[in-house]
Amino acid sequence: MTEDKKVAKEVKVLVALTPNAVSLASQAAEIINKAKVVKVTSPDQRTNILELAKKIKTVSKGLEDERLNTTRPMDAAKKEIMSLYQEPLDNLIKAENIIKKAVLDFDREERRKAEEMQAKLRAEAEERARKEREKLEAQALKAIDKGKEEKAEQLIEQAEAVQTFAPVIQMPVHKAQGTSVRQVWKYRITDVNLIPREYMLPNEKMLGAMAKSTHDAVKVPGVEFYSEDSLAISV
Repeated sequence: MTEDKKVAKEVKVLVALTPNAVSLASQAAEIINKAKVVKVTSPDQRTNILELAKKIKTVSKGLEDERLNTTRPMDAAKKEIMSLYQEPLDNLIKAENIIKKAVLDFDREERRKAEEMQAKLRAEAEERARKEREKLEAQALKAIDKGKEEKAEQLIEQAEAVQTFAPVIQMPVHKAQGTSVRQVWKYRITDVNLIPREYMLPNEKMLGAMAKSTHDAVKVPGVEFYSEDSLAISV
């Protein structure tokens, strides 16, 4: 192991709460213990408990401020480091995509040529079979004219039995170690109005906005707009 690798491996980041954060964390532990046994059976208890809720807000904001004071410099440093690496990484991704496209375009062209050749051979085979059937059918007609019914039937059977034989073109296989080509199935919507109901999702963002802005004034079939009480606490 080189000295550089050894140093890199031994680097550690020491993280510790600030004294103020330690105090706030202690208060948070006390608050959760009190909240676990909360009961509201009278107006005075309701008032006292809401005071505890206000303290939760105060302690929570204090902890969040302490956290941000610690993490913001780290976030800024991380952002700067990421920016240094991002351009070369992006260039490598672009280069890889260019290479992949070139290879897949080549494969598609090879496949197109193979399919074109297969279609040509198929058409030639069908043409040969058609001519053979016509030849046998013509011979059958001549046999009928000569009164050779049995011979004519044999020729017609032979004509009906003529099949099309075309050699199968194999797609060229180009392999490279560490690479593989696989099919990735995707979809594109051609007509949204034809999509079956089970493949549709409700527009929850729109419904949520309607609930906030119109409450239950606007009726939407299959949807119920309702309200729930929410207690807001501020300090």
